[in-house]
Order: sequence, then C-alpha cells, then structure tokens
Amino acid sequence: MAGRSGQVVNARIVYWGVSGAGKTANLELIHRKLRPDHRGVLQRMATPEDPGVHYEVMPIELGAISGVRTRLQVVSSPGDPDHRATRKQLLDQVDGVVFVIDARRDRLSENLSSLEELRATLDDYGRAIDEVPIVLQYNHRDQTDDLAVEELHRKIALRAAAFEAIAPRGIGVLESLTTISKRVVRNRREAAGLTQPPGSQTQPGGMTQPPGAAPAPLG
Repeated sequence: MAGRSGQVVNARIVYWGVSGAGKTANLELIHRKLRPDHRGVLQRMATPEDPGVHYEVMPIELGAISGVRTRLQVVSSPGDPDHRATRKQLLDQVDGVVFVIDARRDRLSENLSSLEELRATLDDYGRAIDEVPIVLQYNHRDQTDDLAVEELHRKIALRAAAFEAIAPRGIGVLESLTTISKRVVRNRREAAGLTQPPGSQTQPGGMTQPPGAAPAPLG
C-alpha cells in the first residue's frame, strides 16, 4: 500500500495475468535471487472465495535512497476466473503492475480478457491504465514463436516497457522487477515531495544502475 510514514516510503506492485502465465514462478525466482537482507518471507495467502487457492506476497527492502527507507510489497494475483473479487481488492491503491502475459498462441483471447479486466478494475478506482506504472512480460517465450509474440504485442497496445521471459529459468524476471521498481519508487518519491540526487539508482538485490540505463525492451 502506498504511503509515507516518517522516513519510510512503501509501495505495492501486483503481478497480474491469467492462471498459468507464470506469476508464481516470477516471485519464486525473485525470492531465490535476492539477498536475504533485501527480501522477506514469500507467503502464500488463501483467497476468501476458496481456501484451496492461493496468491503470493513478498516484501522487498530497497534500503535507504537519499536517506529515506524504501520498501516494496510484491504480490501475485490469483488468475482463476472465479477470483475477480480478490484481484480487484489487490489493485486498490496499487503503485505498479507487472502484466505477466502467457505468450503461447492458444492463450491470446484469455490474455486480452485479462487486460480488459485490469483496465476496467483500475477505472472502477478512478485510475486510467496509462497513469499507472506498468511493465509487460511475455512469459513462456520458449513455448511460442516470434509471430505470436508480435501479434500479442500489437493487440495489447500499451505504451510500456516489455520483456520476453522464461520465468523458471530466470530470463526476463529480474529485468521486469528492476524496471517496474524504478518507476514505482520514482512516482512514490515525487508524490512524497522527495528528490533523488544524481548518481546510481538502487535496484532490488543491492545492485546499482546508472541513471538512464535499463534492460532492452521487447522490439
């Protein structure tokens, strides 16, 4: 949940997408790769609709940026059609979204339906989708072809950084997290009236990256 308490900036990032797209695989990989002092416990939370269905929540500690402690809460939304109420609740006051898209050709219509739900839910909260930091991740890249990914990208038609990914192997996962984290932190700091001095920008895992440098997006 976004906010500032004393010298702490908190923000929430939701991994959004259809069931089987790879949201859980993203969070599990992130949990393995980040240093223990930069990430908390990866928790599995039961949905209110069905205790047998879970989503994941993990805190990430970015440390002090310009003297202000910065924390992220990373959440995977449940993708089953029956859990729309839970997904809507998770998007309340969200600070950023990683849209994990199942790039396999036979999931095209489901991905587009998921996009429309994302757009409609944000609209219910009085927010336009292009006003929320978002990163596109085309997962299962090893199980599809170039034309399928290009068609998906055209139909998604969002102005956002995009990455091709194979989540279980770690391809595209940390790049997606780094990009959305930087955008979310910048927005939160601006909203809190904080500035970031010239120099390196802190990334998850304690790594640094020069201003302006970013992983190459899709296309």
